[in-house]
Amino acid sequence: MDDSPPQHRRLSLASIFCLLITVLGMLLFALQFHGGEFIVGDDVTVGLYSFCLRNETTREMECYSAGKMKEFNISLAAIFTARICTYTPIVLCLFALLAFLMYIYTQDKSVWPLFVVMVGLSSLLLLVGITSFLGATCHYVDVSKLSLSFFLCISACFLLGLETIASWNFWCDQISGSNSAKRQ
Repeated sequence: MDDSPPQHRRLSLASIFCLLITVLGMLLFALQFHGGEFIVGDDVTVGLYSFCLRNETTREMECYSAGKMKEFNISLAAIFTARICTYTPIVLCLFALLAFLMYIYTQDKSVWPLFVVMVGLSSLLLLVGITSFLGATCHYVDVSKLSLSFFLCISACFLLGLETIASWNFWCDQISGSNSAKRQ
């Protein structure tokens, strides 16, 4: 008797793995390499850790500290929430990757719900982080100034949602497969 998984199961696992690696790459590129600068233009640069405006007299970019950001009607609490909620999914995805590999190598079905929860929580946190950033900086948001980092984070959020659905379906298939095997 062959214990290898059916072809559709292997394909599901491969697609879930590829989604997870893609999301990790997108988040690392957007948040680490580009520093989470979501709004980039000639006269403004706003990110999770930076707030710079062009000085009209000197025509140079001036970056402001957190204390000065309050003067520009930017909520520091919302920026802090955006930072936490945007960077946490990277860590959760790394732990999800470990859970995924543990499932692959041990075939322990009790690990899979942990994977599903971490991926789903990552999607939710990323959505909250992006939303609170946009809410805090709504005076400076112009669609033409939204950067590649912003669109990568939005795309990663969407892909994490798809991965959550795919993982949930895979888990449900595993449960239904286990129950039918027990009945026989």
